[in-house]
Amino acid sequence: MKNTKRFIALIIAFLIGFAVFVLYHEKETLSRQKAELRLSADVVAESVWTLFTPPATSAYLDQIFLDRYYKKLQLISMESSILAHMERDLNKPLNILMDKLGLIHEHSIASPILYNGSVIGQIQVEVYHLNIYLYLTILLVAFVVFLAIWFAMLLNKNNIDIAERKLNEMHLKRLTETLQEKVQQEVEKNRKSEEIIHNQKKADRYGGEDDKRNLPPVEAASHCTWV
Repeated sequence: MKNTKRFIALIIAFLIGFAVFVLYHEKETLSRQKAELRLSADVVAESVWTLFTPPATSAYLDQIFLDRYYKKLQLISMESSILAHMERDLNKPLNILMDKLGLIHEHSIASPILYNGSVIGQIQVEVYHLNIYLYLTILLVAFVVFLAIWFAMLLNKNNIDIAERKLNEMHLKRLTETLQEKVQQEVEKNRKSEEIIHNQKKADRYGGEDDKRNLPPVEAASHCTWV
């Protein structure tokens, strides 16, 4: 019972810790994505300033669009001219399933594009949020660990029960042997007592007969006359 309470307390502590981790990781993920987007804004600043997107900039945008799981990316000038536009949907079956289950969500972030200290445009993105796979992995590992702990507790309890059963059997055996010894001793004591009584009676009987034989003749005759 005590081990069960400890096990439940351990699960509760894990769930609390896991919730804290999720909140912290979500915050850190958003901060990292914003930092990455600010860096990208610095990289494309010159292209936005010249209103020209060279092949190197296009290749860079293609790369970050794929690596960072952006759903949508737009590069916009101050005149609201769209200099670059990329968009895609999830294509992996597992991602699509997770998205339908509401386990993958999206959020939008934007960063100003600066050139010589002045804002000349903006880079906007919509990001697929895929942290669910990390969380599911942690939960799966935790499930396996807790399952192993539970089986270990059951095995330990079973071993303790077996040990207690053997100990009880030993105590019972010793108690039975002690009781048998006492009974045997009591029987032996009674037997000796009976022998002593029997021998005493026997001695008394033989002693009485000897006394009669040793009586004087006159007394014996006198005795006979009275009868």
